[in-house]
This record gives sequence, C-alpha cells and structure tokens, in this order.
Amino acid sequence: MQDQIDHKTSSILSEQRPKLVDTVKKTIERYSMISPNDCLLAGVSGGADSVALLLLLIDISQFFNLNLRIGIAH
Repeated sequence: MQDQIDHKTSSILSEQRPKLVDTVKKTIERYSMISPNDCLLAGVSGGADSVALLLLLIDISQFFNLNLRIGIAH
C-alpha cells in the first residue's frame, strides 16, 4: 500500500515540478529575494518538505547563478 502511495505522490510531483519551479522563480524575482552570487543557507532535516526545498534550490541554482554547497550535520 505504501509503495502505491509513494508512486502516486512521485508521479504527481513530477508533473507539477516545472510549474512549481517557475512559480518559485517568479516569486523570488518579484520580491527581489535573491541576487546573483548570493549565498543561501537552508536547514534540511530529511523530511519531505526539506527535501522539496533542497530540490527547488538545485533547480533554480543556475537560473540565479547560485553556488550551492551542501553540508550535512547530525
């Protein structure tokens, strides 16, 4: 059952991801949230929302000329 839920969720996210990335880019630009060459720090716990944030940052990194470095602390 969990595999079916995970597969369905993954499929929905794959379909919606380009739209979400575009919305995030437009929002960042509209509110001048990131400037070229900015350094960002994101806390990633490993939960679904943190992983989604990390994937969005990876997706937009080239668009905003971000130099992403990932560090993990336990």
